[in-house]
Amino acid sequence: VQGKRLTLKILRPDGAAFTLTDITTEALGVFRHRLKLDQAGEWEMTATWSGNAQYEGATQKVAISVSKEVGKAILVLGGGNRQDNPAWGRFNGLAEYVHKIFRKRHFDDQKDILFLSPDPNQTTGADNVTSLTALEFAITNWAKSQVNPKVPLYLYLLSHNLGEQFLLEKRGNSETYLSPDILDEWLPAMLEAKPAVV
Repeated sequence: VQGKRLTLKILRPDGAAFTLTDITTEALGVFRHRLKLDQAGEWEMTATWSGNAQYEGATQKVAISVSKEVGKAILVLGGGNRQDNPAWGRFNGLAEYVHKIFRKRHFDDQKDILFLSPDPNQTTGADNVTSLTALEFAITNWAKSQVNPKVPLYLYLLSHNLGEQFLLEKRGNSETYLSPDILDEWLPAMLEAKPAVV
């Protein structure tokens, strides 16, 4: 029903509570209220309509869990450095842009992001050289100890489109590929206990 006044009680995770009494329903009884969930933990909201001569009142409670953790991200720029990859400038620029987006989404550069590049000195924010060993360590050690059902892992891979194979490293005529089979060896141990890879 449109135009009915509701009260909305909000209980914050720290135990502080406040009640709003100026909420009015829209068409079909829908109501809206913007709320900044600025504290980690369980938020509880209780909407109450006192009723009228024709209808009994109603109360609806909703709980929202807010986590401070945004997740962990492994960013991998493959395909070789500027000497071995003619498209280095575009690839590197895109990888740096993705890194910037994760930071804008409140991923901490030191704790939440591990960024691999063929030339870390030329890639803003890169932590290590892209290699099969570095990526294996990132997944099986760095991420494994931090990822859980409430802390997802984002694995972002950028290289040449070669079907199922990902061109991880290129140095002159030497090329190293990452395949689904290799990832299938690294991910299961983490996934069995912590199903949170995106």
